[in-house]
Amino acid sequence: MTNAAAIIAESERALAQVPRSPGPRSREFAYYCRRILSLGDRFVAQLDGDPVWPAGLHALALVRAHERFGTASLLATIERFCDTQIDADGRWRARPERVAHALPAYATLYLHRTMPTPRWARAVRQMAAFLVHECPREADGSLRYVPQRPEILVDTLGMVCPFLAGFGRDFDDADACDVAKRQLVEFTAVNRDADSRLVFHGYRAGGPYRLGLHGWGRGVGWYLLGLVDALVELPQGRDQDLVLALHEAVDALRKFQRPDGHWSWVVPLSDQVRDSSVTAMCGYALARAANARLLNVDDVSSLLDAARTAILAVTDSRGVVGDASGECAGLGVYSMQFGPRPWAQAASAAFLAEWPTDAPNSKPHVWL
Repeated sequence: MTNAAAIIAESERALAQVPRSPGPRSREFAYYCRRILSLGDRFVAQLDGDPVWPAGLHALALVRAHERFGTASLLATIERFCDTQIDADGRWRARPERVAHALPAYATLYLHRTMPTPRWARAVRQMAAFLVHECPREADGSLRYVPQRPEILVDTLGMVCPFLAGFGRDFDDADACDVAKRQLVEFTAVNRDADSRLVFHGYRAGGPYRLGLHGWGRGVGWYLLGLVDALVELPQGRDQDLVLALHEAVDALRKFQRPDGHWSWVVPLSDQVRDSSVTAMCGYALARAANARLLNVDDVSSLLDAARTAILAVTDSRGVVGDASGECAGLGVYSMQFGPRPWAQAASAAFLAEWPTDAPNSKPHVWL
């Protein structure tokens, strides 16, 4: 098994072990999630209250791998994961309370597309209703990352916008599409650096804007993941301002890519520590955009080839991806611990599903 195949297999193993969710505040659930997301104690996942989003990233990776490879076990693992989150009547076992809970819903939406059932339909409708009608918003219409705090964080773009755009398209729900697009438009308008065109970590509606670190690497990854997947999903055509924002971000990534193919934990500071989670998330978004013809493949293939080589270079023989920064505790609080992390593992699997060979859109050998 190649390292690329092993990376995807490791994400599949992680997702297959997620236990049934008894509730968002269960200490037992949080404990088990810490162990599961450590992939058999090989990772130290420093999670402080919401272990669902790393598992949701693993689910996204398997969705992309199933799209690419069509392997039956991948779809079965996604279904088992959704079973842990959704009861037999299609209700979420842990009532949605935060935007991070939308990541598993995106995988559920894929299940509904692949094998439609009333159960999956009810689950995605419930999540969309929470995000559109119940989740706290700020004056500019953007969703709060945490209900109790007014900050609008970049993570929200990747967690919410692809699901809402896809739900809006599949269920003909203009409100869901509007929330997804508004979130991206507002963030792009007020929270990018004027020179590099890279985003800051977050802002508050009405100001102050551009809070946290400029070019925080995983934040750039969340931004691009949300931007690209939402552009692919939105039904009413591709917003040209958002497409332009994507091209401007790609120009910055081209400028700041390190000689080893990685991006640093702070993207504009290419002499800082490399971060595989940044490389994988940005690589995934660019590969997805190229495959969807949002970007010219020839313009980004060298960046993507270098990023793929960089990820494989920090992957061990078991498929475990190293050299990723730890959990971010909030605006301005960034981990300086580097090692294997579930978000780097999942993002790497998604990236290598989208960019598995030198020839984009080629059908690689089935890896299982």
